[in-house]
Amino acid sequence: MRIFSLFILLVIVNVSKAQTYGNEWIDYSQQYFNFPVYETGIHRINYSELNTSLSNNGILISTINTDNFQVFGRESEVFINVIDGGDNTMDPGDYIEFYADKNDGWLDGQLYDSLEAQPDKYYSLFNDTLQYYFTWNNTGNNNRILQETDVNYSAYTTINYCWKKNYVNYSNEYNEGPKYAGLSSPAYSLGEGYASSPYTLGQTKSTAVPTRNPYTGFGSPNSVITGISMGASSSESSHVNNHNHALQIKYGSGNTITFDTTYVGYQLINKKMEIPTTTIESPTTAVNHNSYSIGQLSDKQHLSSVSIIYPHTMDFENTNYFRFAVPFNTIESKSRLSISNFNGATPKLYVLNGDTLKTIPMINNAGIWEALVPNLSNNDSAQCLLVDSVNYNTVSNVSIVMGNGYFRDFSQIMPNDAYIIVTNQKLYNGALDYANYRGGIGGAHDTILVNVEELYHQFGGGVFKSPLGIRRFCNLAINTWPTYPSHLFLIGKSIRDVTEGNSIGSRKSNSAYQANLVPSFGYPSSDNHFTFSLGTSGNSYAIPTGRYSAMENSSVNDYLNKVIEYEEQQNPFGLYDIPNKEWQKQVLHFGGGGSQTEINLLNYHLSQFKQKIEDTLFGGNVSSYSKGNSSSLNSNDFFEVQQKLQEGVSLITFFSHASSSGGFGQNIDSPNNWGNNGKYPMVIGLGCYTGDVHQPGGNSYSENIVNPVGQGAISFLSTVKLGFVSEIARYTNVYYHQIGKKNYGRDIGFCMKSTADSLTLVSNLDILFHGNVLGMALQGDPALKLNTHLAPEIVLSTNRIWTSPPSIDLSVDTFDLNIVLTNIGSAFIDTFELSIQRFFPNGNDSTYFVKVPGLLFRDTIRYKMASNHPIAVGLNNFTIKADLPFSIIDEHFDETTNNQISFSTYISSNDLIPIWPYEYAIIPSDTITCKASTINPFAATNQYIFEIDTTDLFNSSFKKHQLIISAGGVIEAMPNDWINSSSLVSDPITFADSTVYFWRCSPDSVTKSWQESSFQYIPNKWGWGQSHFFQFKNNDYTNLLYNRPTRTFDFQSSVTQVSCNSFVNNGYYPASGWGGTRWSLGGALVDYGGYGTLPAIHIAVIDPITLQNWGTPHYDGNGNPINTQHCYGQFNGHPSLCSGATSWRNRSEGMFIFQMGNSVQMDSLVSMLNNKIPTGHYVLAYTYITDSYTNPTNLYASWPADLFSAFQNLGATSFTQGMDDDGFIFFCQKGNSASVQEIHTADALSGAPGDTEEELIFEALIQGSSTSGLVKGEIAGPTFNWNTLYWAQNPQEVGTNDTTRLLVYGIDTLGNETLKIDTLMTPYDSIVNLNSIIDAAEFPFLRLNALTIDSVAITPAQFNRWQIVYEPVPECAINPKKGFYYSINNDTIQEGDSAKFAIAIENISAFDMDSLLVHYWIEDLSHSKNHMSYSRQDSLKSGEFIFDTISFSSKNYPGINSVWTAANPKINGDKQDQLEQFYFNNLAQKTFNVIEDNTNPILDVTFDGIHILDEDIVSPIPLISISLDDENEFLLLNEDIDTNLLKVQLIRPNSNTPEQLFFSNNGESGYLMWEPAIDEKNLFKIEYNPTFTVDGIYTLMVQGRDKSNNFSGDFSYEISFEVITASTITHLFNYPNPFSTKTHFVFTLTGSKIPDEMLIQIMTITGKVVREISLDEIGPLNIGNNKTDFFWDGRDQFGDQLANGVYLYRALVKINGENIDHRGTSADAKSFKKEFGKMYLMH
Repeated sequence: MRIFSLFILLVIVNVSKAQTYGNEWIDYSQQYFNFPVYETGIHRINYSELNTSLSNNGILISTINTDNFQVFGRESEVFINVIDGGDNTMDPGDYIEFYADKNDGWLDGQLYDSLEAQPDKYYSLFNDTLQYYFTWNNTGNNNRILQETDVNYSAYTTINYCWKKNYVNYSNEYNEGPKYAGLSSPAYSLGEGYASSPYTLGQTKSTAVPTRNPYTGFGSPNSVITGISMGASSSESSHVNNHNHALQIKYGSGNTITFDTTYVGYQLINKKMEIPTTTIESPTTAVNHNSYSIGQLSDKQHLSSVSIIYPHTMDFENTNYFRFAVPFNTIESKSRLSISNFNGATPKLYVLNGDTLKTIPMINNAGIWEALVPNLSNNDSAQCLLVDSVNYNTVSNVSIVMGNGYFRDFSQIMPNDAYIIVTNQKLYNGALDYANYRGGIGGAHDTILVNVEELYHQFGGGVFKSPLGIRRFCNLAINTWPTYPSHLFLIGKSIRDVTEGNSIGSRKSNSAYQANLVPSFGYPSSDNHFTFSLGTSGNSYAIPTGRYSAMENSSVNDYLNKVIEYEEQQNPFGLYDIPNKEWQKQVLHFGGGGSQTEINLLNYHLSQFKQKIEDTLFGGNVSSYSKGNSSSLNSNDFFEVQQKLQEGVSLITFFSHASSSGGFGQNIDSPNNWGNNGKYPMVIGLGCYTGDVHQPGGNSYSENIVNPVGQGAISFLSTVKLGFVSEIARYTNVYYHQIGKKNYGRDIGFCMKSTADSLTLVSNLDILFHGNVLGMALQGDPALKLNTHLAPEIVLSTNRIWTSPPSIDLSVDTFDLNIVLTNIGSAFIDTFELSIQRFFPNGNDSTYFVKVPGLLFRDTIRYKMASNHPIAVGLNNFTIKADLPFSIIDEHFDETTNNQISFSTYISSNDLIPIWPYEYAIIPSDTITCKASTINPFAATNQYIFEIDTTDLFNSSFKKHQLIISAGGVIEAMPNDWINSSSLVSDPITFADSTVYFWRCSPDSVTKSWQESSFQYIPNKWGWGQSHFFQFKNNDYTNLLYNRPTRTFDFQSSVTQVSCNSFVNNGYYPASGWGGTRWSLGGALVDYGGYGTLPAIHIAVIDPITLQNWGTPHYDGNGNPINTQHCYGQFNGHPSLCSGATSWRNRSEGMFIFQMGNSVQMDSLVSMLNNKIPTGHYVLAYTYITDSYTNPTNLYASWPADLFSAFQNLGATSFTQGMDDDGFIFFCQKGNSASVQEIHTADALSGAPGDTEEELIFEALIQGSSTSGLVKGEIAGPTFNWNTLYWAQNPQEVGTNDTTRLLVYGIDTLGNETLKIDTLMTPYDSIVNLNSIIDAAEFPFLRLNALTIDSVAITPAQFNRWQIVYEPVPECAINPKKGFYYSINNDTIQEGDSAKFAIAIENISAFDMDSLLVHYWIEDLSHSKNHMSYSRQDSLKSGEFIFDTISFSSKNYPGINSVWTAANPKINGDKQDQLEQFYFNNLAQKTFNVIEDNTNPILDVTFDGIHILDEDIVSPIPLISISLDDENEFLLLNEDIDTNLLKVQLIRPNSNTPEQLFFSNNGESGYLMWEPAIDEKNLFKIEYNPTFTVDGIYTLMVQGRDKSNNFSGDFSYEISFEVITASTITHLFNYPNPFSTKTHFVFTLTGSKIPDEMLIQIMTITGKVVREISLDEIGPLNIGNNKTDFFWDGRDQFGDQLANGVYLYRALVKINGENIDHRGTSADAKSFKKEFGKMYLMH
């Protein structure tokens, strides 16, 4: 007995544990064919089946020796018998015979922690079919069935009995194993599996086990009952031992107790019980499992199986298939069997165990079948099968494995960080496209694409749908590949094996089985558990895992396209700007809860998540929405969320109650309506069931949110079953930390695994951990990355800079400049500098600095500025730079261009600016009209004064003036209107040849705000010039003094400070000593830090005249090369300009780096110091030395001898060969030994770690040379063609030693200056054909500079004039005086109303303009510019103007706005469309206020024209009319696109999910038809005429909004209604009853048709009809509740009044001649008898 039981156990252990991966039986050089085995028994493969299959695959069976045939099953070779006629070839009629078991639980035990945890080994968790395999080899040494031949029966004694094992197993329900509050673990747990329906406290589960023909004779051994049951609850207990289960096992008709126990919790009870065989009953023995009370509150247990092993007589029960065991014969070598009552004509006896499978010959002796069974060598019982040939199973469906017969040897492919895709053959093409993407531009992964069927074959024992195939495959990959796989992506729908209620799982439903394309692991299903505990993962899982639940290839391709779009958006090497990247920082949080306490708790957790995701490095911007009194968002929030979704959101987290298909307690719009193409979020669902993608019917919320094409989410992370707040909050808190900081930049799957890994260290590794941590399921690709940026990226945008107040005038002393800094890269907390350079209208500028302590996402800097009247009046230009020019923050995409921006604002006043003639103009005519523009073109009418004189003191006898009264715009002083200021008489002007005239203008007031200009008259010449000493006053002078009293130019010395700090042994970046190593000039930082950790000497050079430092070669912000002459062999500089240099900072640097470990650079330094730096220049040299420096370790030993000499030549005294290593600062003026300063560190350096950091500090004042000076002239131009340059200068003394050079700089439209002419400036000279030297197309502006040197007399040259002859460009100006129209009265308009605007643009110059571009835009409340379409106009001739009307709508512009006009606008930074002299007078701004439309529209809904009550009955084919009535007569709902303003949803019976209804005017059934508004009544109408075929309660939800986004209510209009498709009618009730003068009839109709016949009969109690009321009298009827318009007045058919009393009535109703069925109500019994009702007439 014990031996037999042990054998059974060993078989299971050996089969299931023998193979590590399950593929050890495969020879990868052989071809395999698979076939299914459905039944246990003897099987045959016929020649025809095998030949057909092989030949279909190009294999000739005749070429294979049958000795080489092999059959494999259950991961081992099967013993076979080849019936081939002895010729070793397979011919017609031949076959292969073998024994095979169908599938049961033989392999399922591998899924459990231990084999003992598996409750049922008889019934597979997945299916009953097992794949077997046919193949052939070349050895011939294969397993064959041994044919026994011994029939000498007389030599042996007949045995009395055999062993028989019968069992009953249950698969009624699935026992989930241990649970916590209803949740079980996805890991296969103790006792988990199929079992009986539960038996509860006091109940008995009785099992009748077949036990026919027990042997009870002499020597009969005991029988064994085995019962396997398990606890399925864990209720509270009052038992003394805290047990909460009690179990008795009884058997037989006497109900004999054979086992009695108590236990606690979810234990598995596997009990073997010996009983006397005499107590075995035939034909069955009852085994009863009974639960009884021990004080527990409740009990619930399952029974898995009951088996009985008992001695059986040799009477084989008249069967033709009999399984039994022959006991080991301790006396004889063979056991003689004499079998009776076997119902088979050609029986065959097989011994199924031992060294080989055997067949035993049998002889029929008078109805007794005789056989001799040899003892087994291991002393075990012989497992035998006696079967008649009629029970043989014929094999069919032999198929070649994997299309070619060969298995892939995955242990040999050796990928690195493999990206594994497991899919189904049905989806293979789509998955192949996905693999190609991931292996190519989608990450260049080593991508391994695997058909799940191959995993079933190779690693799953041939058990389809078993997760073991995938798990073992992953285990092989982990253990044999060079690195762990990076990702496991399952492409295919999974269906849970287990049945839930009426929803049948794949184990018991063929349709669900077929739909289960790529199964999951366990129940609840968990894809992560495929690799749980594999490798070194411990209590976590080994491979980041995700799934896409597809059923069709097209779905896979749709998802791939979404991934490609998504990753193009996420691409760190793509375009970095606000539209493309800012959305990636956006995060949405939605909080729910069933009570206020729960709402507060969930909001608290969400706030914790917010803190993490808004911090470094993610830098998210979280918008939170908390549940109020409704599960739906209020209308405003709903619209706001929809807007955010359309604009793009990176991450959405729901924390709320939820369901599998219905989503969360706080629902947003359907993903099909998000409109977020390419900008797909990851969604985290913290609730219950939303991640359960394993349901057989319909899609889960997870699938519904990820699957929409071109919309919805890119991935969804959630629990599959119950989610517990504490656990999923803890998980998400850690996950936010992973994606936001710790593993920022890694993929979402890696962060999921890292989250689980970290929680294994702090969690109880219990059911909650498995279900809510390891069980967090990802719907989507685990390789996706979320808001990933390689570095910060600071961006400035014109739309995000504004002033407060928006309009600045003389009444405002200060204003705020608001600057929004946006970081669209990784968040950081390092401090950087924001500089604001303000350019005043007069050309002066001021610079302001703001320290910004990091930038996570977006921050608004509000800098308060003084208005600075009067110099600020006019156009103020700002250049705003973030982290420039010295970049502290290493940015990813662009260190310069998007870090700086220009902004302009007007400070308005009544000031008047001269515009014609142009400043310093040369004019050809002796008369001219002087013109000036008001800064504010809409200035009120005022008196202005103009003055003109030949001196800028305006005090000569020539002085003239004009007083002009005018509105704003262009003010003109006509040449004949001048008045002599002395005589006050009319004094028209005629200009004198070559005379310079100064003129000025101002509003006429006590205090004048003069604006001055000057010009010179030279006949027939146009140009620019400074020909009067007073015209030179505004030039820029360096080391020169403009001495007005003496009218001379004199040398002037300048002094500035140079300072240096060098931290020796600094801690390198980002240590403070690294950044503290720096030098400054004039108090401004020039440069800082150093490159890497290599010691170096930094050299700075300062020009003694300009006191400007040299810079390294690089490109400026416009891509132009600069400092190209400064290549001296140093380390730093742009390599394209300086061969061998390194551009380690993307800018020109203020120091030259020479690394001590580079001998070539050291030699180059010698050359620079000796030969490249001119005498008189200032030289600063300082060391850059980090802690633990190397290369070299010995510093001065690396110096060439010439370098010591070079420093000594400069005047150094402390640099000698062999000196101790130290840090130093050296300074001198080359050639001036008295200027030398040297500072060295106190301690010698060693290069060893931890040396003390020492700071060297140096400061010195330096002076510019007084023997030279530079004058920088005002800008000339613009022009289209330069002509001639003239100049005149003279020395102050006779016999001069002056040297003066004329420097002519060309200036492009971006303001970049390039030296074009450097020539000796003789006393009188000119340059003709200037355009041949300077192309005006490239350089439309010029600046004249003069460098004058006199080291003897120290007297600079005296400049008399310099003039450029050229034709100036035209000038246009906004001039409302020539035309202005504005339709907005009092600057106020109702939102939606249209406005018109027109203003004249005049060419005030003498030159024709080219075709004119004009921009019009509205600047709204958020400072966004909304441009209006306006085409380019024809050329604007001199003196002409254009006056066009622009129309615009005030829609979407609530509040204060401005309409702007820009004539000849700036289209590229500061570059105007065409060249022009001024820009301030090209702009006009008009402010207007839009009264916001905040009135809600009115929504109306009727059914067949009736306003119904909630749950009223309606027709199955109702006409549902919806109207939206808006009071705004301007914003008409008259466009097709306005259908987007109404959202109509329907919830059908037996569903909780709203279904979106769509619009179509094509007459399509089931769609909403619409009629737009046609007049100012603004009524938008919808008709919906559905056909409802299912009875039940429907809910219609409607939400509407007008064009101003005012909603029809805070929440959607909801009305429930009932549909009953059958035509019925209730009894008619009269109301009121009793009545005196009139009573109506009330009733309910159902169905879709109105009765065509209806008659109400009123009669006395004796039955006399006194009144009949026809359908025509009753009036109109409708489906649903009816109250007749007709009322009965108590009169008979003739109009006579009836007496008081009781009257009877009834209704006769028909449709198409057929009576309508009666629909009963609860009032029928009281009010009606035999279809008659009573009414009471009381006058």
